[in-house]
Amino acid sequence: MTIEINTKGTESFYREVVSVIAQYQNLLKEPSKKYKDIFKTYRNMGLCLAALFVLMLIIGITSGFSALTIVALVVLIIAGVMVVVLDHAMRKQVKNYLAEGGDSVLTLDENGVEIGKENSQTVRLAWDNVAFVRKFEEAICFFSKEATRIVIAVPAEHEQEIYDYLDDNSIDVPRFQL
Repeated sequence: MTIEINTKGTESFYREVVSVIAQYQNLLKEPSKKYKDIFKTYRNMGLCLAALFVLMLIIGITSGFSALTIVALVVLIIAGVMVVVLDHAMRKQVKNYLAEGGDSVLTLDENGVEIGKENSQTVRLAWDNVAFVRKFEEAICFFSKEATRIVIAVPAEHEQEIYDYLDDNSIDVPRFQL
């Protein structure tokens, strides 16, 4: 079966896909685990680190900068920079996905699942390498059993077609919902 995906993914779709890939290891271990928007997590971490930095700065100013206060400030700065760099890299990945555009084709056959975009490489997972299929808010994703971080994601509007194919062809792949 072939599903032609003629609609370009939205920013929220790609943000979800990037968040899913960032949580790949956790979801692979526990497929029904609650999904977290990694962008919100990084924003909250950044705000907490900024608040702690200001608090430590106030403590240092009011009671004198001890070695411990200076070390804490340096650690908070390093942690804050790491959060900003990771967030920036993930946002850049979303922009790259949006820029790629183009139609894609999802192919489900007796050998596995495959997605290909025009002018891009094709990604294929054999059925015995598909750990599970999970529907999220915006996407339905096929996860590789191996720790390769290969996730084949398509818009959730194709969920019924995919599940019908799996049922009609007796393909035993675990399924999970958001």
